[in-house]
Amino acid sequence: IEELSRFDDHYARKDMIEVQAWAGNVDATFEWLDRHLDPQRQNYIQELSWAVWNPMLRNLHDDPRWQTFLGALGINNAQMQDIRDRIAQEQ
Repeated sequence: IEELSRFDDHYARKDMIEVQAWAGNVDATFEWLDRHLDPQRQNYIQELSWAVWNPMLRNLHDDPRWQTFLGALGINNAQMQDIRDRIAQEQ
């Protein structure tokens, strides 16, 4: 985790988010998600779209910060439920 945190590109941030979530470090995961939310970067929403459906981040869905994160991406509760339903159908 320490070595990965030295890199600051899209892929390293994505990997760090997944590693932190997998390890159960919810606070650290949200810190990395917040770092990735950068309206100054043109494609930040597209770069974070993977997080919405990523099964490694399911442990975040009951945390109130998850709704804040989704709101920052422009995703409301109904849209998120639709995504969850689609994922469940595919499994």
